[in-house]
Amino acid sequence: MSITLNIIFLVFSLFNVSDSGEIDKSVLTALEKGDAKELSKFFTSSIKISIHKNDQIATKYQSELILDHYFKENKLQDIKKSSLANNSHGNYLIYDVKTQNKSVRVFVKIVKLKNSEYISELRIE
Repeated sequence: MSITLNIIFLVFSLFNVSDSGEIDKSVLTALEKGDAKELSKFFTSSIKISIHKNDQIATKYQSELILDHYFKENKLQDIKKSSLANNSHGNYLIYDVKTQNKSVRVFVKIVKLKNSEYISELRIE
């Protein structure tokens, strides 16, 4: 019996069974709508934000304003999730996005704090 339980535990530990699918869906929806306010609901109190190599640490509110300005200047048209990676430091979502001017990649780092998932870093390259 204990061997069976150990095998079951091992199988579940190999796969991430967190609710990252929920945050993934919410992030995708917010990006599709260009809704910085909705996206900022998932930000930690301060996040690392980088838009075209302009890096900064910003508060949740400042990050929302920065993204809102970016979304107004660059309408996101075609968004596809290209990958999802997990490691001990968090989950990473990567989206390939087309705007009216060019193609960009959106990198989102998700961390788990107090049993909830938050965005701690967002890069648009």
